[in-house]
Amino acid sequence: MTDVATLQAQLQEARAALHEIAIHGGVRRLHHGQKEMEFSAPTLGALRAYINDLEGQLVALGALPVGGRPRARRIAF
Repeated sequence: MTDVATLQAQLQEARAALHEIAIHGGVRRLHHGQKEMEFSAPTLGALRAYINDLEGQLVALGALPVGGRPRARRIAF
């Protein structure tokens, strides 16, 4: 099993790649252990699935709340 710090780094890298592809297009390569993955605009669905998988692993380890992202704080006036 991968440790929390590694999963968080991979998640941050995957989210950055998703942003870059969505904004600029092109191809991004990510490393997951010994495996290299390549994503481009036509494979954004696969990149989103990879991000969901990483978030799920972090939720299972208790490092992220259910839903994969920290909850927004409501501000009341």
